[in-house]
Amino acid sequence: MRNDNTMLHMKLNTAVSVFSIAAAFSVFLPPSNAYGGVCFLPDCNLDGTSFDDVNSDSSWCIDNGYYFTCPEGTSPDYSQTCPRDESYTKCSSEQWCIDNGYTKTAQSCYDLGPTWFPQNLCPKGFDLYKSCVEDTAQACEDKGYVNNCSRPDKTEICEWDSSFAKCCNDTESNGCPENSKVSGCEDGTIVGQDTCGYDCHQCCQTSCPAGYAYTDEETSGGTSGYIKDGDDYCLHCTRGKLYKRKENPCTGYDLCSTYGGVDNGDYCYTGNTKKYSECLTECRPGYIEWCDTPVTDCEKLGYTQTAAECANVPAIACPFNGDKWYCKDYSNVPTEGVCCGYASQCGYSGGTSSANDSTCRSYWDVSCYQLCKSHGKPDCPDMQASCRASGGTPVFQNCLNLGSNLFVHASFACQ
Repeated sequence: MRNDNTMLHMKLNTAVSVFSIAAAFSVFLPPSNAYGGVCFLPDCNLDGTSFDDVNSDSSWCIDNGYYFTCPEGTSPDYSQTCPRDESYTKCSSEQWCIDNGYTKTAQSCYDLGPTWFPQNLCPKGFDLYKSCVEDTAQACEDKGYVNNCSRPDKTEICEWDSSFAKCCNDTESNGCPENSKVSGCEDGTIVGQDTCGYDCHQCCQTSCPAGYAYTDEETSGGTSGYIKDGDDYCLHCTRGKLYKRKENPCTGYDLCSTYGGVDNGDYCYTGNTKKYSECLTECRPGYIEWCDTPVTDCEKLGYTQTAAECANVPAIACPFNGDKWYCKDYSNVPTEGVCCGYASQCGYSGGTSSANDSTCRSYWDVSCYQLCKSHGKPDCPDMQASCRASGGTPVFQNCLNLGSNLFVHASFACQ
């Protein structure tokens, strides 16, 4: 900005120089009746030709709208100086705005983006502002969005501030699929949205789609053996939420098929198959080959008779229940012609030793021959002799395997 005092100083220097020259010439001039005059800056006419109109330049500038000192609220515009006296300039309120920091136009702020606005307008009324500020709320409001709707339209959200939206004018659940609504069925599966973007929840159904048949408890893993096949569900009107299911893979658990699993309470079911977190390294006491639990049900093992039913015949008691016995049914065994004696191929010679004696002794503490005799049967040689004495011929009909190979008798007829 040009300093007004500079122009004043220049005029003073010029005036002093003129007066000095005039004084110098007066020494050599004769006396005359000329009049002298004094002008006061800045109104002196300093063109060096005449002092009779010292205010002509200043008056001319003033008359043409130039100022030596600008009025309050304006500033000198040095791009418009007086052509007859450059110490005089035009004065401008707009220049005052610029000199006081109001340098932003509204358009320059808008050019920054849709959320930018001018701030602090110059009080002189020109399109000049102190600064540009970003105001997303104002940008939203200018587009018709508000932040005080009782039910905002979720499909009409302001892109610059999500707290601003258009208001939803449709009734709640308008546009929801059949048998669903926004409020009142919150436990139901989300099946769509209403016209204002709110989730529509499926209300209860009396019949769910195929596969949706299992409750939360039946799909919770653990001993159920199954987990949910997806997070969606059908809200049944009487059974509640029903899910699809799949077998629980029980990751990290093992069948332990070699020796079985450790019963530490940490196990998992895949369907009906139990899996363990830890496997045994050897069979547990009381288990048999391949660590299977032995069958202890006497009837399943064939011990279906009582001690009375097995009296006077070879019999074995069940090792797991002394009241259950096994003995052979002798109802179809011939009693006539039975004798005690052993030989190979039913050629009885009256021998008293049998290959099954050790077995007989383990059960009855006697040999098989002695057991036969305890039933009152004669020796085979004696029956043969008696038959021959009566003029008959002993004919052996079969070899009887009685008592599950415990002892062998002969059966024959006397012909």
